[in-house]
Amino acid sequence: MINCAEQPSKKYRARSLIETENGVVWCAAQTGLLKLIPGDTTFHFIQPDPEMDSGFNNGINEIAPAGNNTIWVRSAKGLCLYDPETGAMDKNILPEYLRSQRITNIKGISNGDLLIGFANKGLGVYSTNG
Repeated sequence: MINCAEQPSKKYRARSLIETENGVVWCAAQTGLLKLIPGDTTFHFIQPDPEMDSGFNNGINEIAPAGNNTIWVRSAKGLCLYDPETGAMDKNILPEYLRSQRITNIKGISNGDLLIGFANKGLGVYSTNG
């Protein structure tokens, strides 16, 4: 279990951990993202704008680095791209056929592409370079 600076009495179950290029460690938790800044000793809770249909409402299942310190976020509502600098959560970056699929796994690969496991469709590669 992970302790959080904003809610020290609450414990978070880690579902996925990554490190972005700037050295920040991110943890996917059921209720949002936890962020550990280099040199800090406790995670900080990140709750996006509740007005956004971001997928955070049903918990985050997995995260993967997307390059430029952005993060792929897989939730019960699908796949989104999160920009920690602006707080923007973009579901529309993906083509329509990916938005309607049930995604079971994601894995960022070194060239910036994303490997995607689908519930009934096997494995696919989403190229972030067009």
